[in-house]
Amino acid sequence: MDKIEYRIFEVLTQSLGESVSINELSRRISNKLIYKNVYLAVKALEKEGQLTIESSGSASIPRLNLENFALTGKLAAFELEKLGAVFAKRHESIELLNDILRCGAPAHGGWCYTTEFVLLGRPKECLATNRWDLLISTEDLSGESNDDARCKNLEERQEIIRELQRLEKRHNAVIDALLISPDEFHKYLSSFEDNPVKDFIRDRVVLSGAEDFWRELQVMREKGLEQKAGTGQKLAKFSGEDLRFNFRRLGYSGASETATIERRLLCIESLIVSTLISHESEVRLVEAIPVILAKNAINHRLLFFLAKKHNLINKVGFLLDVTRQLLTDEQKKQEMDKIIPEYKKLKSETEERFTPDSKQGNWSIAREWNMVTNLSISDFKETMKLYNAA
Repeated sequence: MDKIEYRIFEVLTQSLGESVSINELSRRISNKLIYKNVYLAVKALEKEGQLTIESSGSASIPRLNLENFALTGKLAAFELEKLGAVFAKRHESIELLNDILRCGAPAHGGWCYTTEFVLLGRPKECLATNRWDLLISTEDLSGESNDDARCKNLEERQEIIRELQRLEKRHNAVIDALLISPDEFHKYLSSFEDNPVKDFIRDRVVLSGAEDFWRELQVMREKGLEQKAGTGQKLAKFSGEDLRFNFRRLGYSGASETATIERRLLCIESLIVSTLISHESEVRLVEAIPVILAKNAINHRLLFFLAKKHNLINKVGFLLDVTRQLLTDEQKKQEMDKIIPEYKKLKSETEERFTPDSKQGNWSIAREWNMVTNLSISDFKETMKLYNAA
């Protein structure tokens, strides 16, 4: 694959769902390359059936032709070349990479048979900080009627997590892993909300299963599901107006009236973590987190991934525990009973404050999570009742 072709695939695979004209493509590739060279390379890929070109006014928009199944092999080769380029000067990371590729099911010589692909998000940042963000697409058979298949699948998923935890200690690294099923991958990548799965697609390398990764995108195309890469905006950068709009959208009507103006849409898990990162001083929003937890479906694996990644285990665990104590919905209580112990395994013994002026509340849940907060269980209870969430 020549340099221009490689850069064309690099830009287009990072920009799924965007309309990138050939002129813009040329600019993103390199200011040193003249437009004509990029144009000729795009036309050659179109002739081979690997790209399609759409017209939009005077602009020509090249897109990956995912309906061409022969493209899968080409993209898999591109992903392998990209992986090599990322790790070429990172010799100190090769051992951990190899261990990650071998983990999951040692008896089978690597990742268990239900795992499709593994992505490393923000690779340059991860390698510089030795903090690895992994997205692992693996079958979730928790709803399977066959007890043996369900139990075996659960054990495999748990073994992946246990092995990654062992690798953290062995290599003195931090590994944050998000396990999602193919159906969840489709759901989040085609969602109208900003979410971490989209951000993985924006800036990632495929560590394992490159062909399976692109086959999943082809399956989405066959189903008519739109694919959209994320914007890459960090959770700390969302504005208060963005957060208040999303709180109102998800059932907390106590947000200001200006929160009715259309803003960026965030999935609930990102909304909770973004609030705790950058707007925890807004007590009303912190108080409202149990309201939206009670009123909406939660992907607890995604929330746990974000909480661990952003060092918010105590705060998120505390708010889940508060919500669980005040819920009347037994099914939601059972969901939280399963996930809260995972937070307790990782909770810090260091005191944490919601705001600089917070004082220690004398109530059991706050003490258990080492949380210093002026909010009482009564404050949370009254807010949940007021907004019909209890």
